[in-house]
Amino acid sequence: MDALDPDYPRYAAAEFNQHFALFRPLQIKLDSFAEKLTLIVGSICALCFLTSFPKFRDDAFDGSLFKGMLYYAKVAVALGVAAIPEGLPAVITLCLSLGTGRMAKKKPG
Repeated sequence: MDALDPDYPRYAAAEFNQHFALFRPLQIKLDSFAEKLTLIVGSICALCFLTSFPKFRDDAFDGSLFKGMLYYAKVAVALGVAAIPEGLPAVITLCLSLGTGRMAKKKPG
């Protein structure tokens, strides 16, 4: 097979897909986990914001509803930004180590 062959891209793509087919289940699991993590963290952030509702007109914000809402919205977003990077690398590392263990068990010889 030569790179000038008109069918080369098809052969190259088939070889690439065959080589990286093992990564697809892991990618699917990580995508599923990321979606669940996003929903959980987003729900916690929304709950944090909604439970702060009685404090929106606090004296610290000069009784301004908008200033209180803005402050607690920032707190909720900061909570989400802090939570997602903390959990994702740990789970990815765990998934990769478990996958490596499985591959080591399957290795012949």
